[in-house]
Amino acid sequence: FVAGGGGTSFGHDPGLNQFRLGGALRLGALNTDEIRGNSYVLGTVGLLHEWFRLPDILGGNVYVGGWLEQGSAFDRWEDAKYESSLSGGIILETLFGPAFLGYSQSLNDSGGRFYIALGPFLR
Repeated sequence: FVAGGGGTSFGHDPGLNQFRLGGALRLGALNTDEIRGNSYVLGTVGLLHEWFRLPDILGGNVYVGGWLEQGSAFDRWEDAKYESSLSGGIILETLFGPAFLGYSQSLNDSGGRFYIALGPFLR
Protein backbone atom coordinates (compact mmCIF):
# COMPACT_ATOMS: atom_id res chain seq x y z
CA PHE A 1 0.00 0.00 0.00
CA VAL A 2 0.96 3.61 -0.52
CA ALA A 3 -0.54 6.56 1.34
CA GLY A 4 0.24 10.24 1.57
CA GLY A 5 -1.05 13.46 2.94
CA GLY A 6 -0.28 17.10 3.24
CA GLY A 7 -1.82 20.32 4.41
CA THR A 8 -1.15 23.99 4.80
CA SER A 9 -2.69 27.02 6.45
CA PHE A 10 -1.42 29.20 3.53
CA GLY A 11 0.83 31.33 5.72
CA HIS A 12 -1.82 32.09 8.34
CA ASP A 13 -1.55 31.13 12.00
CA PRO A 14 -4.12 28.36 12.63
CA GLY A 15 -3.84 28.74 16.41
CA LEU A 16 -4.96 25.54 18.12
CA ASN A 17 -5.64 23.90 14.74
CA GLN A 18 -2.01 23.25 13.84
CA PHE A 19 -1.21 20.03 12.00
CA ARG A 20 0.15 17.34 14.30
CA LEU A 21 2.25 14.25 13.56
CA GLY A 22 3.33 11.44 15.86
CA GLY A 23 1.60 8.31 17.09
CA ALA A 24 0.38 5.13 15.46
CA LEU A 25 0.29 5.38 11.63
CA ARG A 26 1.41 9.04 11.75
CA LEU A 27 5.19 8.67 12.32
CA GLY A 28 4.76 5.89 14.87
CA ALA A 29 8.17 6.18 16.59
CA LEU A 30 7.22 9.63 17.91
CA ASN A 31 4.95 10.49 20.82
CA THR A 32 1.36 11.31 19.90
CA ASP A 33 1.26 14.83 18.36
CA GLU A 34 4.98 15.32 19.11
CA ILE A 35 5.65 17.58 16.14
CA ARG A 36 3.27 20.27 14.97
CA GLY A 37 3.20 23.14 12.55
CA ASN A 38 1.18 25.29 10.17
CA SER A 39 1.90 22.84 7.32
CA TYR A 40 2.72 19.15 7.01
CA VAL A 41 3.67 16.38 4.57
CA LEU A 42 3.50 12.65 5.26
CA GLY A 43 4.18 9.65 3.04
CA THR A 44 3.78 5.95 3.82
CA VAL A 45 4.65 2.81 1.86
CA GLY A 46 4.11 -0.69 3.18
CA LEU A 47 3.01 -4.26 2.77
CA LEU A 48 0.12 -6.05 4.50
CA HIS A 49 -0.22 -9.82 4.14
CA GLU A 50 -3.00 -12.17 5.28
CA TRP A 51 -1.20 -14.56 7.65
CA PHE A 52 -3.96 -16.96 8.73
CA ARG A 53 -7.60 -17.07 9.81
CA LEU A 54 -8.87 -17.34 13.38
CA PRO A 55 -11.60 -19.86 14.16
CA ASP A 56 -15.00 -18.31 13.37
CA ILE A 57 -15.92 -18.29 17.05
CA LEU A 58 -12.96 -15.94 17.78
CA GLY A 59 -13.05 -13.64 14.76
CA GLY A 60 -11.67 -13.43 11.24
CA ASN A 61 -8.39 -12.87 9.45
CA VAL A 62 -4.98 -12.14 10.96
CA TYR A 63 -2.65 -9.87 9.00
CA VAL A 64 1.06 -9.14 9.38
CA GLY A 65 2.61 -6.04 7.88
CA GLY A 66 5.43 -3.57 7.74
CA TRP A 67 5.59 0.03 6.57
CA LEU A 68 7.90 3.02 6.27
CA GLU A 69 6.67 6.52 7.14
CA GLN A 70 8.40 9.82 6.45
CA GLY A 71 7.15 13.32 7.03
CA SER A 72 7.34 16.61 8.86
CA ALA A 73 5.15 19.31 10.38
CA PHE A 74 6.58 22.81 10.09
CA ASP A 75 5.80 26.52 9.93
CA ARG A 76 8.09 27.28 6.95
CA TRP A 77 9.47 24.90 4.29
CA GLU A 78 13.01 25.95 5.22
CA ASP A 79 12.41 24.75 8.81
CA ALA A 80 11.09 21.28 7.88
CA LYS A 81 12.95 18.51 9.72
CA TYR A 82 11.93 15.20 8.18
CA GLU A 83 11.39 12.24 10.50
CA SER A 84 11.29 8.58 9.43
CA SER A 85 9.79 5.55 11.16
CA LEU A 86 9.94 1.87 10.28
CA SER A 87 6.95 -0.02 11.73
CA GLY A 88 5.64 -3.55 11.83
CA GLY A 89 2.69 -5.23 13.41
CA ILE A 90 -0.09 -7.77 13.55
CA ILE A 91 -3.75 -6.90 12.96
CA LEU A 92 -6.47 -9.29 14.10
CA GLU A 93 -10.16 -9.21 13.25
CA THR A 94 -11.69 -10.25 16.59
CA LEU A 95 -15.23 -10.45 17.93
CA PHE A 96 -14.48 -7.29 19.94
CA GLY A 97 -13.32 -5.36 16.88
CA PRO A 98 -9.91 -4.96 15.28
CA ALA A 99 -6.86 -5.55 17.49
CA PHE A 100 -3.37 -4.25 16.74
CA LEU A 101 0.02 -5.15 18.20
CA GLY A 102 3.01 -3.37 16.72
CA TYR A 103 6.33 -1.62 17.10
CA SER A 104 7.78 1.51 15.45
CA GLN A 105 11.47 2.35 15.31
CA SER A 106 12.82 5.80 14.46
CA LEU A 107 15.35 5.91 11.64
CA ASN A 108 16.59 9.33 12.83
CA ASP A 109 17.58 8.38 16.38
CA SER A 110 17.32 5.43 18.74
CA GLY A 111 13.70 6.05 19.78
CA GLY A 112 11.00 3.44 19.41
CA ARG A 113 7.49 2.71 20.62
CA PHE A 114 5.23 -0.31 21.18
CA TYR A 115 1.53 -0.16 20.36
CA ILE A 116 -1.37 -2.28 21.58
CA ALA A 117 -4.89 -1.32 20.54
CA LEU A 118 -8.33 -2.92 20.61
CA GLY A 119 -11.00 -1.48 18.35
CA PRO A 120 -14.33 -0.09 19.45
CA PHE A 121 -16.74 -2.42 21.22
CA LEU A 122 -19.72 -0.34 20.06
CA ARG A 123 -20.19 2.04 17.18
